Amino acid sequence: MTEQEVKFRRDPLPCRCHGITTMTRVLFGLTILTAIVGTLRVHVTLLNGDDSSNGVSYHSQVEDILSFTKNGHSTTKFRPTVRNDHDVGDTFVSGKKGFITTTDWMNSKNNISNDTFISSTSHRDEDEDDDNSSSSSNNNTKSNHTKTSPLLHFIPYDQLRERDYFSDSWFLNRRRFLDLPLEQIGIVEDAVFVAVSHNKRPMNHCRMLVDWLQFGVEHLSKWWNELQVWVYSDDNPQISLLPTVLNKIDHYLQHNVHPPPIDDATTTTTETKTTTFHNAIAMIAFVAYKPKPRQRQQFDRDQTRRNALNERTLAATIASLYQAGFGRVVMVGIHQQEDAMHFRNAVTILQSLFPSPLFVKNSTTTTNTTIHIGISNMELQHVHVHNSEWITTNFARFNIPRAAIAGMQAALRNELSIHEQQQWLGISKTTDHWKYFYLTEPDTILHTQPHVLPKLKMALDQGLSLFPHRLHVIPHEADLPPTLGGHKVGDAEYVLNAGEFLPNIGHFANITDLNPFAPKDGANYISCCDDGRYWPGVDGSHWKKCKPWWTCGRKKIDYDKGQVYNATAIANNNPRLLPYPMMRLNSGTGAVFASSNHGRRCLPSKTGCILHRYLNNQQQR
Repeated sequence: MTEQEVKFRRDPLPCRCHGITTMTRVLFGLTILTAIVGTLRVHVTLLNGDDSSNGVSYHSQVEDILSFTKNGHSTTKFRPTVRNDHDVGDTFVSGKKGFITTTDWMNSKNNISNDTFISSTSHRDEDEDDDNSSSSSNNNTKSNHTKTSPLLHFIPYDQLRERDYFSDSWFLNRRRFLDLPLEQIGIVEDAVFVAVSHNKRPMNHCRMLVDWLQFGVEHLSKWWNELQVWVYSDDNPQISLLPTVLNKIDHYLQHNVHPPPIDDATTTTTETKTTTFHNAIAMIAFVAYKPKPRQRQQFDRDQTRRNALNERTLAATIASLYQAGFGRVVMVGIHQQEDAMHFRNAVTILQSLFPSPLFVKNSTTTTNTTIHIGISNMELQHVHVHNSEWITTNFARFNIPRAAIAGMQAALRNELSIHEQQQWLGISKTTDHWKYFYLTEPDTILHTQPHVLPKLKMALDQGLSLFPHRLHVIPHEADLPPTLGGHKVGDAEYVLNAGEFLPNIGHFANITDLNPFAPKDGANYISCCDDGRYWPGVDGSHWKKCKPWWTCGRKKIDYDKGQVYNATAIANNNPRLLPYPMMRLNSGTGAVFASSNHGRRCLPSKTGCILHRYLNNQQQR
């Protein structure tokens, strides 16, 4: 520094600003700088998504980043990795009420900006929210509930493998749904993966929740297949496990299905009361369960028991969508008469559960529709698809999920006749009415919670694609009648060999009841929190190769060769399942599950899934 510069700093020169001194100019400059910093703080706060009135937090990295990255310059010590152009998705920027919004919403999804904003939430526990809520006055209960309801936490997308997203279900907004590329749906599973991945890498708008119980599904068909429900004897019907499965489904239908919550925004004297997802359509890609030919004769020749299984399960699937407040459910199938029969009988089951069912239309024409039924706030429709271009690909003769997507896209784009369009979208609704689209299977029960629904809607509005966790139900002795499982005594025949299910001893007997609707009093497990990048039963070269992975320890006991029942030995044969807690969802079927179908784990919690603990655990791991 020169002597002149030193003198300037010590003895400011007079200013030619109409009498304003240099000190005044400095103070004025500091004021402007403070205002700019304040504006930046507000901008960062909006990006943080920590407005308790909306209750949604968005994370794209494992670090709890308190700022954002713009043009490659980070304002924190953490610099998130910005993936290049294979990350097909929208650029997230700040919006009002702390929500992220998207830029270039109507532009091509491949137009990726270099500006990536990463948001975070505060470290306030949900327990503190409850304390604040309980101290509020009764007059402000509704507003305080809105402000202090638990946040909705998403798993950072880089903490998920492509296969973790797979549950045969997804929830997309209209734009995302119409962008699905039909030409890339070759096999049935592709209907999910085209919504998840680009170049086999998950896209950055795809999200799953930290709490599995806030958005998850119970998948049943693999479970009942492993229980060998087709084993049946007219001479000895009590050996069948079919009643066991049906009882679980009936328990869900009779005790755990409730009318959907009404959206506060529409609860007025001048407007029709609606649900949060009154403008959402759920598509059920229906394929009736059929045992293999050699098993079919065992099961039943007149299909009575087979039909009961299909129709009870379909009714449970529809009931779960009713409970979530979907405005319309479209069951898509290719076998007109058989599918219509299953649909009618499932609706008959639902009629016994819900008040004031209303039959709107009953048609048996050869067009895409056979039945149109409305129950309460939800419309039901069976659509018969006969367009081979929608159904058949080079890899699958019958691809029903693809047909469901193709038909719905064509209806939304006004590419069908008015009659066909009404079969997909309804008679009284315009194409613009439907904003959200959910795809699922007829053996998949959706689980969510009333306070979560508005937040899911907000997330969809911001361009996120939502994927439920699959609660993978497994054969367990605790779910079997005493006479239908266990060791063989004398000449008695048991429907399920004891080596083919988990014994109710040791670790496997420690089953946690999950009660997401129970009071948050520290006595109930109300959540199941994702355990991050940890697949203990799948990862590792030390495991014996087998498929599927959760069946690796199963081995039939050969009683004819003198082998005897040994519960400890059977338990020891299942080391892959030892790292997983045994759980049952009391608000679902109550059947035991341990993981997702791809080996991801969640841990029961009595306090909810607190995000900063989740992130800290991942950093420590």
